[in-house]
Parts: sequence; C-alpha cells; structure tokens
Amino acid sequence: MIKKALAVVAIVLMFSGCWPRKANDRQSILIKNHFIDDTSYMIVCKGYPREGLEGVQAMETAKEAALMNAQMVAKDFFIDSVDVVRQGTVDRYDTADGYAVVTYIIKGSDLKRSLRPERPPVE
Repeated sequence: MIKKALAVVAIVLMFSGCWPRKANDRQSILIKNHFIDDTSYMIVCKGYPREGLEGVQAMETAKEAALMNAQMVAKDFFIDSVDVVRQGTVDRYDTADGYAVVTYIIKGSDLKRSLRPERPPVE
C-alpha cells in the first residue's frame, strides 16, 4: 500500500509541470462529463505538455496529463469504493495545438448510485 502511494506521489511530481499555469486554463481542463447509461460515465479532459519539451515528447506528456486530470476529476465525483483507475479506460486521445484531450470511460454496476453525496446528479 505504501509503495502504491509513493508511486502515485512520484507520478504526480513528475507531471506537476503538465498542468496549465493560468487560472482560466485550470477551469477549462474539464471539457464535458456525463452518464452514458447507468453503468458508464464519460469524462473528457485536457492536458498540457511539460514545459521545455517539443514534438512527440510534448504530446505524450500532454496525453498523460489529460489522463491524470480525468482520473482526478473522476475521484472527485465518485465515492471511494469506485476505483476510477481500474474501472476506467481511455476511449481515445485527440491532439490539438498545445494540448491533448482524453475521452475517459468509467464502468461499474449502478454507477449512478456511486456519486458522492455532495455532488448533484449529473445528466
């Protein structure tokens, strides 16, 4: 358990430069999110490349940042019994000028009932 926690911290630190610097950019990381059905939830998030990188390396770090953003958003929406990493899969990545977008799908039985109580229902 401690090794997993340390691995997560290491990954977060490694990609800490991937998130946008401006407050307006942070608000625009989550593009959209909604239930596909009772057992599937879609999250679409942006990710920005690590500073100082170009080309393929920049886009790969942007993809990783987008994935981490989607997983963090999902953790905020669902109760702790939903393992958003194991239950989630990347549907696709899209790239644009200066950022990447991930479409992330989380699946689980009766997922609608697994929203955090403080979250309003999302339709």
